[in-house]
Amino acid sequence: MTHSGTIFYGQCAASPNYTIYSHVYSIHNILEPLAIANNVTQAGHTHLDHVLLTLGNLFHIYSNLKLDTAIHTKILVSLAKHWSAANQDVFILAVLLKPYIHHQCFSHSALSHADLYNIGKQVYKWVFQKDANVAFLECFTDYYNGE
Repeated sequence: MTHSGTIFYGQCAASPNYTIYSHVYSIHNILEPLAIANNVTQAGHTHLDHVLLTLGNLFHIYSNLKLDTAIHTKILVSLAKHWSAANQDVFILAVLLKPYIHHQCFSHSALSHADLYNIGKQVYKWVFQKDANVAFLECFTDYYNGE
């Protein structure tokens, strides 16, 4: 509102072509994925796979080079910081063990079958306090191959 009581429609006095609504829309587009991620990861029914898939989605969204470089960089640095502090093996295994996702969302050059098996073996040892045996390898390989 202006001082005279008329409605302020968003025209900036410095530049009549710039509307405050376009700026608000831009801020909305930047913050909306973060708000959705916040709701997903803090829900009472959130699973580990939801968290990793949400982080991956945020990484995908904010890797867009059309975004302002400062915003793009700060968000990606923050995501990398949080991911590096996490127990990555547990999150990766949670996504791998989701039957409808399986290993489809992983880059095979970054995470090979052997890498995923080693992650599974490490988590198994951490959870059960014993080494995985040959039966674990066979079951893991069958699951990985969709058998």
